[in-house]
Amino acid sequence: MATIVLAAAAKSGASALGAGSFLSGIAGGIGGFIGGFVDRSIFGNHARIHQEGSRLTDLMVQASTYGKAIPLVYGNARIAGNIIWSLPIQEHVTTTTQSSGGGKGSGGGSQTSTNNYSYTASLAISICEGPITEVIRIWADSKQLNLIKGNYTLYLGDETQLPDTFISSFYSGGQTPAYRGMAYIVIKDFPLEEFGNRIPNFTFEVRRTIKKSYDLEDKITDITLIPGAGELVYDTVIQEKALGKRDASGNFVQSGKAIKLNLNNLNNKADVLVALDNLKATLPNVEWVSVVVNWFADSLDPAICVIKPAVEFGSQNTKVTPDDWAVAAFTRETAHHVLVFPDGSTTYGGTPTDKSIIRLCQELKTRGYKVLLYPMLQVDTITPQAKPWRGKITPTDVAAANGFFTRTNGYNAFITHYANLTVDGVLLKNIIDAFIIGSELVGLTQYMNPTGVFPVVTQLKSLAATVKNTVGSNVKIMYGANWSEYHSVNGWYNLDPLWSDPNIDTVAIDCYFPLTPDLPQSLIDYEKVYDGWSKDEGWDYYYLDAAQRTGKTNYGSPTYAWKNIRHWWNSTHTNPNATATAWFQKETCLVF
Repeated sequence: MATIVLAAAAKSGASALGAGSFLSGIAGGIGGFIGGFVDRSIFGNHARIHQEGSRLTDLMVQASTYGKAIPLVYGNARIAGNIIWSLPIQEHVTTTTQSSGGGKGSGGGSQTSTNNYSYTASLAISICEGPITEVIRIWADSKQLNLIKGNYTLYLGDETQLPDTFISSFYSGGQTPAYRGMAYIVIKDFPLEEFGNRIPNFTFEVRRTIKKSYDLEDKITDITLIPGAGELVYDTVIQEKALGKRDASGNFVQSGKAIKLNLNNLNNKADVLVALDNLKATLPNVEWVSVVVNWFADSLDPAICVIKPAVEFGSQNTKVTPDDWAVAAFTRETAHHVLVFPDGSTTYGGTPTDKSIIRLCQELKTRGYKVLLYPMLQVDTITPQAKPWRGKITPTDVAAANGFFTRTNGYNAFITHYANLTVDGVLLKNIIDAFIIGSELVGLTQYMNPTGVFPVVTQLKSLAATVKNTVGSNVKIMYGANWSEYHSVNGWYNLDPLWSDPNIDTVAIDCYFPLTPDLPQSLIDYEKVYDGWSKDEGWDYYYLDAAQRTGKTNYGSPTYAWKNIRHWWNSTHTNPNATATAWFQKETCLVF
């Protein structure tokens, strides 16, 4: 620039005349002033400077080995991949501009623009001979990749896989190979900055399961889908979460890149779809899938506890698209917010969205499964006890027992929401086959009022009638009793009015029976476990203090032996007041 040139010339002239540093400095200042005047005359009040960042000169991919053996994996193994297709490395230019104001007498300042270069690679990498069961983890050099932050398509290597659509987009006439019989992965726009702008060495942890004719997996016909808590864990549509802020008008202004909440796999589809694929591959004979969905009570005291669906975060600084969280009439602001432990971790995930429940049940039906909807209550407290079991909710009077069900944010509202659920014209009742109205409410169902009535059992009978009337006769209704709950309490067959109710289609028992007397077990022995179903605790004897396992007492007869389900099933039941219950043998079916 003229400023630099004239200032340098002035200093040089002063030196040639023998002037000292003082005069030389004055001469340089005068030259700079004149140069600045020339700059402003030519360029205006702003000097413009352009800079170039570091840049690659060779954009060709050079890391591929011809004639390399294709590995064959059994079980689990970590193996290196081999590039079988690629595009040239892509260069991306980001221009940043920085302005600096001029000081007094030094002109109008300057503006510096800088071009920074980043690079990405798109390539296909062979892994091993297929078919494989899954790729568990991927490393680039020694760094394990976060699969959320990449664009991956995995092919397991069967003999029917089709050519990759991304690779095919660069060719015509069906010239793209499908690489049948070989497991491989297509990686799109992989950022190279962390790896010195070069393609790293990719390694893969692979699992290949060998099927046997006597596999236990082939005998399983029913499965429970959990966790039941997680806002989007069940959604078949990929959802993204963006961070940002709300402006004065309430509009969301995004900052940074959105992350995919329910895409944590190599298949570029929602996690639950990958889970269902794995379910079919691992347990091919499953017929029934139980879908658990959680709402949350905020206290063990039924007189005051409030039951609501929960969220994991608010909406002030976040936005989820394409479908933000919504359950019943609750929003992120009005729902229960899951609690946070001192270490920053949350007690639970949030309640799955209504849309995700509908989509999941539709997907299950499309895949040929029968669907059991399992609304399950959790208790979200940290003090005095963290995450206590719902079976500990215990009333002290009839008003508390009834209020637990009937208040505005009570248990009935929780259950009937799903009985009535409709999303975008799709009725949940039309895409499920069974419905659980509750489970393991031991402290509630075993509460007896002073007149010998169990009020919660009466509430459950009423709830069963409401749900049955709503969902219709094609949907089976059941209550899932705990193994210590289903039979009787203090000689009273408290649940018999529910089991014999015409709106309850099935006796359902959560079976966690103690099968061996040595707890914890010193040795897992097949014969001891098998025999334990018809002997020892719950069959021959019981403990006066079940928690401490003290006060061992023999039954004397099978009447109250809760592990002797056959006797309970085939017998008439008589309460301590000498009144027979409405139960009669083999009245309805039994499921565990």
